[in-house]
Amino acid sequence: MKKIFLLFLFIFIISGCNNSANTKFSKLQIKNKIINIEIANTVKARKQGLSGRANLCEDCGMLFIFKNKAVRSFWMNKMNFPLDMVWISNGTIKKITENAIIPVNNNIPIYSSEKKVNWVLEVNKGFCKKYNIKEGDKVKLLTIKKNDI
Repeated sequence: MKKIFLLFLFIFIISGCNNSANTKFSKLQIKNKIINIEIANTVKARKQGLSGRANLCEDCGMLFIFKNKAVRSFWMNKMNFPLDMVWISNGTIKKITENAIIPVNNNIPIYSSEKKVNWVLEVNKGFCKKYNIKEGDKVKLLTIKKNDI
């Protein structure tokens, strides 16, 4: 029995290490609020986003990083919880979409930045209101490698 437990423990540890090796984590600051973020800076990571997840921790988010500025559109495909979307250009918030809703009856909502941005931050619904985050606020990455941008 002990050997079986150790085998499962080993598999669990190995699979966990494999997933974290492909995911980049960092911290981001808006005003005095520090947010733990996952970085989505590849086509695959941006396509997956937060789809299929059950939830997101209170002080967590996902930052989508693009090499160029463009009008961005995001959809809520396979999302299980509503979000606030923060549209960012060169470290300044250009727009906030509050309470981006989850799909109902295969109607998948699409949200747009309407302005050219190079970052999009997704956080839990109500996050921006709770921390008084507004358009024009500055966004600062705290722990990130240059090649992750």
